[in-house]
Amino acid sequence: MQQMKVERRLIPGLKAKQMSTSKSVLMMTQRHSFSFTLLEDLQAKILGIPYKNNDLSMFVLLPNDIDGLEKILDKITPEKLVEWTSPGHMEERNVNLHLPRFEVEDSYDLEAVLAALGMADAFSEHTADYSGMSSRSGLHVQKFLHRSFVVVTEEGVEAAAATGVGFAVTSAPDYENFHCNHPFLFFIRHNESNSILFFGKFSSP
Repeated sequence: MQQMKVERRLIPGLKAKQMSTSKSVLMMTQRHSFSFTLLEDLQAKILGIPYKNNDLSMFVLLPNDIDGLEKILDKITPEKLVEWTSPGHMEERNVNLHLPRFEVEDSYDLEAVLAALGMADAFSEHTADYSGMSSRSGLHVQKFLHRSFVVVTEEGVEAAAATGVGFAVTSAPDYENFHCNHPFLFFIRHNESNSILFFGKFSSP
């Protein structure tokens, strides 16, 4: 498997919420053929990076402008993401990719979600029934937490389990530049079902 080359580059214009900063970060680079599409209405573009086994793909939605992400967030839905990344909308393009290493992690308390789905009794000391699991009375669920993480490095992508991304070097005279030097969205899709498994925003290293 061809690994991505890592370079240290100064990338201008990374914006925090209240201030504009520039910082030196490690950028992974690769020149390769990727799935690619332009979203002219949103002034953005999408790049698809297949996982090694092709069951999953990671997509990066990069606005054209440094501050473009905040302008288009309210126009993005899961249905739109599936539509934009469908085979009919994307094409293979030679791309010069620059992507920072990044790691995103979050935890979610699913009690309210599960209660809304009809599992309220599971969290009640008085109505929960776990007699098939334990003889203790009053047994009930106090917390139901879900933890997710995505790690992207030159060695590949790790998303809840170790999974590599395969890259192969190809040569061509013209390349589309895809420099992720300002805030972007990323999401991981299960290709067979078109289900989005992870969704996140990268704002600053």
